[in-house]
Amino acid sequence: MAASRSCWRQVIQQGAAFPAVASTAERQSGHAAGSSNRRQGEIAQLASVRQLVAVCVVDMPPIIGEGVVRFTFGKNRLRGIVSGDFRFDPVTSVEMIPAVYIIDRYLLLQFVKSFLIFFVSFTGLYVVIDSFNNLDEFLRYGEETGRGAFPILIDYYTPRIFTFFNMTGGILTLIAAMFTVTWLQRHNEMTALMAAGITKERIVRPVIIAVAVIAVLGALNREFVVPEYSDALSRNAQDWLGQSAKQMQPKYDNLTDVLISGNHTFANEMRIEGPKFRLPRSQAGMGAKLNAENAFFKPAEGDRPSGYLLDNVTEPENLAEIPSLLDREDRVFVMMPKDNAWLAPNQCFVVSELTFEQLTASREWRNSASTWALVSALRNRSLDFGADVRVEIHSRLTQPFLDMTLLLLGLPLVLKNDNRNVFVAIGLCGAVVVLFFAVTMASRGMGANYMISPALAAWFPLMVFVPFATYMSEAMRA
Repeated sequence: MAASRSCWRQVIQQGAAFPAVASTAERQSGHAAGSSNRRQGEIAQLASVRQLVAVCVVDMPPIIGEGVVRFTFGKNRLRGIVSGDFRFDPVTSVEMIPAVYIIDRYLLLQFVKSFLIFFVSFTGLYVVIDSFNNLDEFLRYGEETGRGAFPILIDYYTPRIFTFFNMTGGILTLIAAMFTVTWLQRHNEMTALMAAGITKERIVRPVIIAVAVIAVLGALNREFVVPEYSDALSRNAQDWLGQSAKQMQPKYDNLTDVLISGNHTFANEMRIEGPKFRLPRSQAGMGAKLNAENAFFKPAEGDRPSGYLLDNVTEPENLAEIPSLLDREDRVFVMMPKDNAWLAPNQCFVVSELTFEQLTASREWRNSASTWALVSALRNRSLDFGADVRVEIHSRLTQPFLDMTLLLLGLPLVLKNDNRNVFVAIGLCGAVVVLFFAVTMASRGMGANYMISPALAAWFPLMVFVPFATYMSEAMRA
């Protein structure tokens, strides 16, 4: 076996089939001239397939007769099929490279290179344009923190690269796949492979598997990586340090029927400036409002639930004399200093399961939250999300299937037309992407506006495009 491993190898570079040996006299002379060098069998070159198969010929004697050898993919290894009047010495053995086929490695390498080039190019373009638009802010943050602008740029754009991968993963895999197949056709490699008896479906199989792997990585990225950066993603370049005041939009806490409003919010302190908490009508006897200078969100700790600590309360004036307030289910929802020694006389605590992120940046929080966090938020009685969040949850489930469907819509266009022009392939890819995303966005918009159910809004694109993808994929089976 060691001898067979060290045998002579030749990379077949051209053609799909070859005649064996032309002349018996030449074979005999070659055999007589080098009986000690019998490993060097005659292998003619195949046309236009670069780096296709490495053939190891062990103790190959002269081949007698004329014929054709073609290569097909078996279950676990590449097989050489011999036809014609061939006769081999019984000790002859031909070893093919097993398992991971060379053509599979070749296609995977081309696809991965194309995908990385496109991803790095588009990501770099986004980072360069956006950073130049916000360069003054980054320079100022670098001076304020004493770290310099470059670390600020890294902190700011690292989480956004992951979100950029979420947004562009499906499109870039389609572009890379179409570019890889077009490149194969342009250099006549597809023709040679098909002449060797390999179907289009088998040729592009490694590309399809690679796209499926990237789709799974995209799902893992959405569920585990992006949520870790939710706080950073909720801040823009103008308020990266969270020190800028943002106008606050009032929001109801549906669990306690308290309307939470204020003048401005500050993300770095989770603070509301000038909070105005309007209490439910059942508490009108003590006054309709709780006004203060500031309110700070406090996560749950020990026996104390989560909520907002109002500091320097200005209304009502007799705060220290008022007992804690109970809701309709006899649960404390406003803690007063009279019953809670940890509160100062001018402080009170409003119980709420509405977090500061959900209160101030609902859309950004929704985009960066995991699916489980969105489902948990729907179960949060303090929140009342609309249909758009339900559409988002269903869309998270369908996104990997949408990525694969997009591939199976675009790839057959190149295979069916035997297109050799890279720019035509890019044009076809663009047309497919525009149509696909137009239907997808229209469907999700209808679901968010209660025109159709959220589940139907997320699954409708698959219902439309999967039959077309199935029909068009017949071109790959030819």
